[in-house]
Amino acid sequence: AVRSDGEIEVRVSPDWGIADRLMFPVGADRGPPLAGRVTRNGESLVVLDKWRAAHAVPTNGAQGLTLAAWDGKRTIDANNATTIALSPTEALALVQRNRGEAAVYDLATGKVIAEFQDPYFARVAAFSPDGSRAATANHNGVVNLRCVRGCQEQRVWEHGAEVDALVFSPDGRFVVTGGEDGEVAVWDIETGALAQRFKLSGAVLAVAFDPRDSTLLVGDIT
Repeated sequence: AVRSDGEIEVRVSPDWGIADRLMFPVGADRGPPLAGRVTRNGESLVVLDKWRAAHAVPTNGAQGLTLAAWDGKRTIDANNATTIALSPTEALALVQRNRGEAAVYDLATGKVIAEFQDPYFARVAAFSPDGSRAATANHNGVVNLRCVRGCQEQRVWEHGAEVDALVFSPDGRFVVTGGEDGEVAVWDIETGALAQRFKLSGAVLAVAFDPRDSTLLVGDIT
Protein backbone atom coordinates (compact mmCIF):
# COMPACT_ATOMS: atom_id res chain seq x y z
CA ALA A 1 0.00 0.00 0.00
CA VAL A 2 1.45 3.38 -1.07
CA ARG A 3 0.55 6.21 1.32
CA SER A 4 0.48 9.95 0.68
CA ASP A 5 2.99 10.61 3.49
CA GLY A 6 5.67 8.69 1.61
CA GLU A 7 5.38 5.52 3.65
CA ILE A 8 4.93 2.22 1.81
CA GLU A 9 3.23 -0.58 3.71
CA VAL A 10 4.24 -4.14 2.83
CA ARG A 11 1.27 -6.43 3.49
CA VAL A 12 1.32 -10.22 3.27
CA SER A 13 -1.52 -12.67 2.60
CA PRO A 14 -3.62 -14.39 3.79
CA ASP A 15 -4.61 -11.85 6.46
CA TRP A 16 -2.90 -8.89 4.71
CA GLY A 17 -1.34 -7.65 7.93
CA ILE A 18 1.54 -5.15 7.78
CA ALA A 19 4.80 -7.08 7.53
CA ASP A 20 7.10 -4.09 7.03
CA ARG A 21 7.16 -0.35 6.34
CA LEU A 22 9.38 1.28 3.72
CA MET A 23 10.01 4.94 3.03
CA PHE A 24 9.84 6.42 -0.44
CA PRO A 25 13.53 6.89 -1.39
CA VAL A 26 13.38 10.47 -2.73
CA GLY A 27 13.31 13.98 -1.31
CA ALA A 28 10.18 15.88 -0.34
CA ASP A 29 10.48 17.98 -3.51
CA ARG A 30 9.47 14.92 -5.52
CA GLY A 31 6.17 14.78 -3.64
CA PRO A 32 4.39 11.71 -2.28
CA PRO A 33 4.29 8.47 -4.27
CA LEU A 34 1.34 8.27 -6.65
CA ALA A 35 1.18 4.58 -7.52
CA GLY A 36 3.12 1.37 -7.12
CA ARG A 37 3.47 -2.08 -8.63
CA VAL A 38 5.08 -5.18 -7.16
CA THR A 39 7.32 -7.57 -9.09
CA ARG A 40 6.13 -11.16 -9.25
CA ASN A 41 8.82 -12.38 -6.84
CA GLY A 42 7.82 -9.67 -4.36
CA GLU A 43 11.38 -8.35 -4.05
CA SER A 44 10.84 -4.90 -5.59
CA LEU A 45 8.26 -2.18 -6.02
CA VAL A 46 8.15 0.29 -8.89
CA VAL A 47 6.68 3.55 -7.65
CA LEU A 48 5.88 6.86 -9.41
CA ASP A 49 6.41 10.25 -7.76
CA LYS A 50 4.37 13.40 -8.46
CA TRP A 51 6.57 14.25 -11.45
CA ARG A 52 5.91 10.72 -12.75
CA ALA A 53 9.49 9.58 -12.34
CA ALA A 54 9.77 5.83 -11.68
CA HIS A 55 11.70 4.45 -8.71
CA ALA A 56 12.63 0.88 -7.81
CA VAL A 57 12.16 0.18 -4.09
CA PRO A 58 13.49 -3.14 -2.71
CA THR A 59 11.05 -4.69 -0.22
CA ASN A 60 13.94 -5.79 2.01
CA GLY A 61 14.58 -2.18 3.02
CA ALA A 62 17.72 -1.70 0.90
CA GLN A 63 18.37 1.62 -0.82
CA GLY A 64 16.06 2.36 -3.74
CA LEU A 65 17.04 3.88 -7.05
CA THR A 66 15.56 6.09 -9.75
CA LEU A 67 14.96 4.45 -13.13
CA ALA A 68 16.94 6.97 -15.15
CA ALA A 69 20.31 5.88 -16.43
CA TRP A 70 23.23 6.80 -18.60
CA ASP A 71 23.02 4.54 -21.67
CA GLY A 72 26.55 5.31 -22.88
CA LYS A 73 25.48 8.29 -24.97
CA ARG A 74 23.09 10.40 -22.94
CA THR A 75 21.00 10.54 -19.80
CA ILE A 76 17.52 9.09 -20.18
CA ASP A 77 14.84 11.45 -18.80
CA ALA A 78 13.51 10.25 -15.46
CA ASN A 79 10.20 12.14 -15.49
CA ASN A 80 6.88 11.95 -17.33
CA ALA A 81 6.33 8.20 -17.33
CA THR A 82 3.03 7.34 -19.01
CA THR A 83 2.98 3.58 -18.50
CA ILE A 84 4.89 0.87 -16.64
CA ALA A 85 4.94 -2.89 -17.19
CA LEU A 86 6.77 -5.51 -15.10
CA SER A 87 8.29 -8.69 -16.47
CA PRO A 88 6.69 -11.92 -15.19
CA THR A 89 10.01 -13.77 -15.28
CA GLU A 90 12.75 -11.31 -14.26
CA ALA A 91 13.23 -8.16 -12.19
CA LEU A 92 12.71 -5.95 -15.24
CA ALA A 93 10.45 -2.95 -15.80
CA LEU A 94 9.45 -1.29 -19.05
CA VAL A 95 8.90 2.45 -18.57
CA GLN A 96 7.65 4.63 -21.41
CA ARG A 97 7.54 8.42 -21.26
CA ASN A 98 5.43 11.08 -22.93
CA ARG A 99 7.92 11.68 -25.76
CA GLY A 100 7.58 8.08 -26.90
CA GLU A 101 10.88 7.00 -25.39
CA ALA A 102 10.79 3.60 -23.69
CA ALA A 103 13.43 1.68 -21.80
CA VAL A 104 13.59 -1.71 -20.10
CA TYR A 105 15.42 -1.45 -16.77
CA ASP A 106 17.11 -4.01 -14.57
CA LEU A 107 15.49 -3.22 -11.21
CA ALA A 108 18.51 -4.44 -9.23
CA THR A 109 21.00 -2.11 -10.91
CA GLY A 110 18.91 0.53 -12.68
CA LYS A 111 20.76 -0.21 -15.92
CA VAL A 112 19.01 -0.06 -19.28
CA ILE A 113 19.01 -3.40 -21.11
CA ALA A 114 16.84 -2.33 -24.05
CA GLU A 115 15.65 1.00 -25.43
CA PHE A 116 12.89 1.83 -27.91
CA GLN A 117 11.58 4.98 -29.53
CA ASP A 118 7.98 5.42 -30.62
CA PRO A 119 6.54 8.52 -32.34
CA TYR A 120 3.86 8.77 -29.63
CA PHE A 121 3.64 7.83 -25.97
CA ALA A 122 2.09 4.53 -24.98
CA ARG A 123 -1.14 4.26 -23.03
CA VAL A 124 -0.64 0.60 -22.15
CA ALA A 125 2.23 -1.91 -22.15
CA ALA A 126 2.77 -5.57 -21.28
CA PHE A 127 5.43 -8.28 -21.28
CA SER A 128 4.86 -11.68 -22.88
CA PRO A 129 4.42 -14.61 -20.47
CA ASP A 130 8.03 -15.75 -21.02
CA GLY A 131 9.37 -12.20 -20.67
CA SER A 132 11.10 -12.24 -24.06
CA ARG A 133 8.87 -9.62 -25.73
CA ALA A 134 7.16 -6.39 -24.81
CA ALA A 135 4.17 -4.74 -26.45
CA THR A 136 3.11 -1.10 -26.25
CA ALA A 137 0.07 0.66 -27.69
CA ASN A 138 -0.32 4.40 -28.08
CA HIS A 139 -3.17 6.90 -28.27
CA ASN A 140 -3.05 6.83 -32.09
CA GLY A 141 -3.85 3.13 -32.12
CA VAL A 142 -0.39 1.90 -33.13
CA VAL A 143 0.72 -1.33 -31.44
CA ASN A 144 4.43 -2.17 -31.29
CA LEU A 145 5.79 -5.60 -30.42
CA ARG A 146 9.53 -5.83 -29.72
CA CYS A 147 12.07 -8.30 -28.40
CA VAL A 148 13.57 -7.64 -25.00
CA ARG A 149 16.19 -10.40 -25.13
CA GLY A 150 17.50 -12.86 -27.66
CA CYS A 151 15.98 -11.66 -30.95
CA GLN A 152 15.47 -8.64 -33.22
CA GLU A 153 11.84 -9.24 -34.20
CA GLN A 154 9.47 -6.29 -34.37
CA ARG A 155 5.79 -6.14 -35.32
CA VAL A 156 3.71 -3.02 -35.88
CA TRP A 157 -0.08 -3.22 -35.98
CA GLU A 158 -2.78 -0.60 -36.51
CA HIS A 159 -5.73 -1.03 -34.18
CA GLY A 160 -7.49 1.96 -35.75
CA ALA A 161 -8.37 3.92 -32.59
CA GLU A 162 -6.87 4.85 -29.24
CA VAL A 163 -5.93 1.65 -27.37
CA ASP A 164 -6.83 1.46 -23.66
CA ALA A 165 -6.23 -2.24 -23.01
CA LEU A 166 -3.60 -4.77 -24.05
CA VAL A 167 -2.73 -8.32 -23.02
CA PHE A 168 -0.76 -11.35 -24.22
CA SER A 169 -2.44 -14.72 -24.43
CA PRO A 170 -1.20 -17.21 -21.79
CA ASP A 171 0.60 -19.27 -24.47
CA GLY A 172 2.35 -16.16 -25.82
CA ARG A 173 0.98 -16.66 -29.36
CA PHE A 174 -1.34 -13.64 -29.51
CA VAL A 175 -1.59 -10.00 -28.47
CA VAL A 176 -5.10 -8.67 -27.79
CA THR A 177 -5.92 -4.95 -27.92
CA GLY A 178 -9.09 -3.11 -26.94
CA GLY A 179 -9.86 0.40 -28.10
CA GLU A 180 -11.99 3.51 -27.71
CA ASP A 181 -13.85 2.39 -30.84
CA GLY A 182 -15.31 -0.58 -28.95
CA GLU A 183 -13.32 -3.07 -31.01
CA VAL A 184 -11.18 -5.94 -29.77
CA ALA A 185 -8.40 -7.15 -32.07
CA VAL A 186 -6.45 -10.40 -31.75
CA TRP A 187 -3.00 -10.31 -33.39
CA ASP A 188 -1.00 -13.42 -34.32
CA ILE A 189 2.61 -12.87 -33.21
CA GLU A 190 4.17 -15.53 -35.44
CA THR A 191 2.53 -14.44 -38.70
CA GLY A 192 1.82 -10.80 -37.86
CA ALA A 193 -1.73 -11.25 -39.16
CA LEU A 194 -4.99 -10.09 -37.63
CA ALA A 195 -6.47 -13.35 -36.31
CA GLN A 196 -9.84 -12.03 -35.14
CA ARG A 197 -11.73 -8.80 -34.60
CA PHE A 198 -15.08 -8.10 -32.98
CA LYS A 199 -16.96 -5.02 -31.81
CA LEU A 200 -18.71 -4.23 -28.55
CA SER A 201 -21.21 -1.48 -27.81
CA GLY A 202 -18.81 0.79 -25.88
CA ALA A 203 -15.15 1.70 -25.46
CA VAL A 204 -13.05 -1.25 -24.29
CA LEU A 205 -11.23 -0.50 -21.04
CA ALA A 206 -9.94 -3.95 -20.03
CA VAL A 207 -8.93 -7.24 -21.60
CA ALA A 208 -7.67 -10.28 -19.70
CA PHE A 209 -7.45 -14.04 -19.94
CA ASP A 210 -8.92 -16.43 -17.37
CA PRO A 211 -5.88 -18.44 -16.18
CA ARG A 212 -8.02 -21.54 -15.70
CA ASP A 213 -9.07 -22.04 -19.31
CA SER A 214 -7.67 -19.09 -21.31
CA THR A 215 -11.10 -17.59 -21.89
CA LEU A 216 -10.80 -13.97 -23.08
CA LEU A 217 -12.56 -11.52 -20.74
CA VAL A 218 -13.44 -8.02 -21.99
CA GLY A 219 -14.72 -4.99 -20.11
CA ASP A 220 -16.34 -2.07 -21.92
CA ILE A 221 -18.42 1.04 -21.24
CA THR A 222 -22.05 0.27 -21.95
